[in-house]
Amino acid sequence: YSVDFQAKGDIVIKDGTRLIADCAFVENNDITSVKIPSSVKSIGFSAFEFCENLKQVEIAQGVKNIESFAFSSCTNLKSITIPSSVQGIGVDAFGCYTDKETYETQYNKDFTIYGVKDSVAQTYATDYEMNFVEKPESNSTVGDCNGDGKISVADARKIVVAIAKGDTIDLS
Repeated sequence: YSVDFQAKGDIVIKDGTRLIADCAFVENNDITSVKIPSSVKSIGFSAFEFCENLKQVEIAQGVKNIESFAFSSCTNLKSITIPSSVQGIGVDAFGCYTDKETYETQYNKDFTIYGVKDSVAQTYATDYEMNFVEKPESNSTVGDCNGDGKISVADARKIVVAIAKGDTIDLS
């Protein structure tokens, strides 16, 4: 038998997920928004490419890498906020689309990237001639390990697990 599942509407990636696989949601026009938790370390190659109705993306502090074409050809996505934890952004990750007639990449010069000054987000915006708006991350709550804006038992659990594994955890 086969499983026919397609994510629809506003999706929230399950906390604890560490990777959004390459092409995981490619060409899914039923997704309108996505919330990516701090447990995710990498957003895969073409993960949300051609999700034409995707309008909002929330990436939590903790995500480290956004692969090439991750949000490419998401024509209704007009801006994105990149947390300071992101250390790498691949080629044509967002703010562009593939012209269906010529197959050439077109860049949306009106696309806005919000991020921390002197970050990879600012470099990406400069390289692709997109708008960059500095957004300091001073409103984060110390101890909010899962990025939900509050300190809870879930945060304490995450700290205990990190200590037990010998991992480090960013409490800032």
